[in-house]
Amino acid sequence: MPSDSQEVPMSSEIEEVCIIGGGFAGMNTARLLAKWGIPSTIYTTGYGASNLWMGTVDVLNYPGDNLLLELAKFQVSLPAHPYANLSMELMQTALREFYESFPSLHLFQDEGEISNSHVLTSLGNTKLTTGVWNTIFRQFDTLTEDSICVLVEFREFANSAMHLIAQGLTEKFPGNYIVLEISLLDLFQQMNSELVSKVQNGYVSAKTVATFFDTKAIHMSPLASLIKSRLVSEFPQISVDKVQYFLFPPILGIDNSPTIFTHLASHLGVECYEMVSLTPSILADRFLHQVQRKLDVLAIPVHTNHTLVELERQDNFWRLHFRTSQGKMMTITSKIVIMAVGSIFAQGIFTESFDLGNKFNTLGLEFPDSIDKQYEIVSTDKNSNIYVVGAANFLFSTDLNEDDEAKDGTGLGLAIATSYKVAETLKARLRP
Repeated sequence: MPSDSQEVPMSSEIEEVCIIGGGFAGMNTARLLAKWGIPSTIYTTGYGASNLWMGTVDVLNYPGDNLLLELAKFQVSLPAHPYANLSMELMQTALREFYESFPSLHLFQDEGEISNSHVLTSLGNTKLTTGVWNTIFRQFDTLTEDSICVLVEFREFANSAMHLIAQGLTEKFPGNYIVLEISLLDLFQQMNSELVSKVQNGYVSAKTVATFFDTKAIHMSPLASLIKSRLVSEFPQISVDKVQYFLFPPILGIDNSPTIFTHLASHLGVECYEMVSLTPSILADRFLHQVQRKLDVLAIPVHTNHTLVELERQDNFWRLHFRTSQGKMMTITSKIVIMAVGSIFAQGIFTESFDLGNKFNTLGLEFPDSIDKQYEIVSTDKNSNIYVVGAANFLFSTDLNEDDEAKDGTGLGLAIATSYKVAETLKARLRP
């Protein structure tokens, strides 16, 4: 064990389940275990791809809308993928439980079956996904030749690319798409916001704007009035009552976005939606906040800024050594360990696959290509009691890497499905 840091006295308590990684896969596993009466503790560095979530629940980006059929094809074509260990029934069950637990997400279905459907992105194209944040535009089948959609662009916010989106919509769908430019400076001045000086100095971040809207969630009248006045001056031939949709960049709030869109639509008398973000965005913050609130309600301990640097086997338990951001060492003992560290921002013991392989081999753990059908790491003599969920599966495979995850569009679907199966497996073992 590393000894160059101050050691925090080891707790005498033996944890039932220790989860390494605080992204969506780790948090969802902890949530499910708590739901089924199994306590767990999360240890996380605080960095991960979950901070880059774009607002969609991606399971697979195969072209067909029939998700179950496409998954079956995918399992045959890529047997090394973690999806190969999932039944179609379990995938459906896992997704339905997830959507029921997070009603702010909209599930796409076709005759009662979960399906892939298209959503609009902030690049003006569409992408396949099983569901989206409720406020994201998905009503393509309502567009006609007479449809008028106004895309609102905030002048001082340079990342929305509304003209590009309007062009993409024009090429793919019937209707008329116009871009209406609104000044954040004008809005902030009308609402007496302290952000006026920031805008005047030439910089305002998406998070700053989103937080501002959160504080004004039930006071959308000034923004609605500004939109109406600008529409009259810029497009006098178009009255507000002729507009079918107002579309916005994904910066309208973090915690109160549903309230914001409800009040804005009420003041405008027109349905309002936003686009999926394709850059690190406040959409990730929205969902992370929701999941974290559920963990708080379930009283699940989360230790942030803890990096796993050493792993030891002790009889039927695991001793895990963490280094904190202050350089202190902490040791815990756990019956079961769940690896949910992801594959992109691996730190500590997971930084180098060669070193990880050597470490695992000395512990009697097979590496790489060492995950069984229950997502448990294979041991040479007995059950390892170490499970793998989410993108951590890519760390333990010679045939896959994080590029495959992006290429196949497995995204949040992989986290949901694998965490559900592992939680279900532990439920059967620990709470039969």
